[in-house]
Amino acid sequence: MANQALSMIKLRTLIRYKQEGRKHQFIGQSLGLSRTTVVKYVQYLEGSGLDWAALSKLDDHSLLTLCRSGHTDKADDRWARLCQLLPHYEKELQRPHVTRQTLLEEYRQAYPEGYGKTQFFQYLREHLRLGQAYQPIEHKAGEKLFVDYAGDHLYLTDRDTGEQTKVEVFVASLGCSGLIYAEASMGQTLAEFSLSVCHAFEYIGGVTACLVPDNLKSAVHGH
Repeated sequence: MANQALSMIKLRTLIRYKQEGRKHQFIGQSLGLSRTTVVKYVQYLEGSGLDWAALSKLDDHSLLTLCRSGHTDKADDRWARLCQLLPHYEKELQRPHVTRQTLLEEYRQAYPEGYGKTQFFQYLREHLRLGQAYQPIEHKAGEKLFVDYAGDHLYLTDRDTGEQTKVEVFVASLGCSGLIYAEASMGQTLAEFSLSVCHAFEYIGGVTACLVPDNLKSAVHGH
């Protein structure tokens, strides 16, 4: 497969440009791709024997298979096996405490001859994108700080008595860089929430233009 994995939006745009007779240089500049990447994807797609009009009518799964194997009916055994497992992995990710790393370890234990970490994560990510209306979101640097409390609690443990006290976990993340700040607090009151937000701003070294809570009661003041 080409070194640079394309989103489905870019892949379909590449196909449309080829239908229009666009040059590889134009396609690369428009999609932010190297000429080598454009050429490789064109070769994979042309290897199917389908013309560009027919390729544009393929479903997302068929296009992804084409780009992995060069032909719609010749994906290797590893892909065929993983393809059967992906719907199960998608459901597993909806369960608490199940991560992509957990699924990778489960997969590698069952299929040691299967894909490695990079390809497994890539194909799982592509599958998840196909299951939803996917549109990349671009964030401006310093524009938004997303804040919420984690669903699970942590506990403070008294070293002498062993008594545990439940605490809330405040989490903040910058939209552009993904930089994360987290801290524990005794509750989710407005005062505690405000203090945590102040600490987050101190940590990132500035104040964003917007503070974005996720349906968080502590961040809403009712009248």
